[in-house]
Amino acid sequence: MIEALKANPEKLNIVKTNVADYQDQQYLKKGFLLALERMEWLFEANLTIDEFCQQILADDYIGIRIRRYPLIFKGVLD
Repeated sequence: MIEALKANPEKLNIVKTNVADYQDQQYLKKGFLLALERMEWLFEANLTIDEFCQQILADDYIGIRIRRYPLIFKGVLD
């Protein structure tokens, strides 16, 4: 999935769309809502695609939280 984002940075728009779609849904688990919030933080930070991918793979709170919910990246892999 990370390789697909690096190879085609336009797929980041798919991730943004997924985040927006999930935020519109009611009754999501608190953990999933936190992961969506962390993704928004990354989008607002205006990171390069390499920095964005490094943050997702990081073994810190944000990276671990995001990796717990692979549905955020639905549609990135063909």
